Amino acid sequence: MVCYKCGEELPEGVRFCTSCGADLSQAPAAAAEAVAEAAAEGQEKAEQAFETVKTEAKAAYETVKTEAAQTAEAAQQAYQQPYQQPYQQPYQQQAYQQPYQAAYAAGAAGAAAAQPAADPKAQKAAAKAAKKQAQQAQSPVVSTAAFFWLSILYTVPVIGFIVMLIMNFAAKNLNLRHFARSYFIKFIIALVLMIIFGITAYALREVIAAAFGFTWEEILNAIESVK
Repeated sequence: MVCYKCGEELPEGVRFCTSCGADLSQAPAAAAEAVAEAAAEGQEKAEQAFETVKTEAKAAYETVKTEAAQTAEAAQQAYQQPYQQPYQQPYQQQAYQQPYQAAYAAGAAGAAAAQPAADPKAQKAAAKAAKKQAQQAQSPVVSTAAFFWLSILYTVPVIGFIVMLIMNFAAKNLNLRHFARSYFIKFIIALVLMIIFGITAYALREVIAAAFGFTWEEILNAIESVK
């Protein structure tokens, strides 16, 4: 058994402490009160310690934040000053604008002075290009139906060929003119292929006739009999 007040060890069943005289019958209530006081005192000390730590941490954060901002500002100034100022002032204002503007003005004056003596071929090519651009601007878009009926018309013998030649050289619409030229090119290619095929067939007439079991004279006679 221990005295709740002074902590003296006592034998069991003793009512009063032999050291401090405390009444041991009131020990539970006194112990509870002491525990409550100790808890309150500990909580107060814990709150004070928390507030102290919080204040110190906030002050340290503000210090670090201020130092970081100052360091960043100093680094930015150290970066901008040696590169921006020497570049902007001598190159943009003086070294860049004045010489190049003067050179541009001199070049423009020289071009204006040399313009009357330009190459006639270059002038002719420029005029031709301008005319072509004007024609392209004045050429409306041709519909799919128009292309379809023109392709049918170009396949008509004689009449289609005449219309194709007219559209090839006289059409004001560049779209129609290019379409007619594409058909004219296909007609030329087909004509050349037919000529080559005819020459080849005539050169190999004996071989072709022998392959079919007929002579060339028999084939001609058969063609004459059909006529």
